[in-house]
Amino acid sequence: MITMERRLLRMGNNRSGVFWLGLVIGLAAAGAVSALVIDENAYPAVYLRYALGSLLILYLPGEVLIRCLFPQRELGEVERAALDVVTSMVVVAIMALILNFTPWGIKLLPITLALSIFISFFALLTIIRK
Repeated sequence: MITMERRLLRMGNNRSGVFWLGLVIGLAAAGAVSALVIDENAYPAVYLRYALGSLLILYLPGEVLIRCLFPQRELGEVERAALDVVTSMVVVAIMALILNFTPWGIKLLPITLALSIFISFFALLTIIRK
């Protein structure tokens, strides 16, 4: 049985895994910040909000979940990309359904925070599993 310390040491030696982790968490943070900070009427900056928000909603949740479920390259790139998008839609729909029954409701801040926490948790879990 591999202890947690050995896994973390092995994770430190895996530079591509650490780069992927930083990239995913950085994109999730950038998407969350752009969604919360950039106003809807800010003309040129709103396109950045749309691009990063689309990544946050349509790609990143499925990417981290599929990489966690299939850590090896068992899937081709086309199958993985299709599964990423479809899984992201399912994850966002389930999160919205769950948040609907909480006191916070379906608003920008709870959805953004829930997605960011989901993405960060599964990205860390993926790196630990490798």
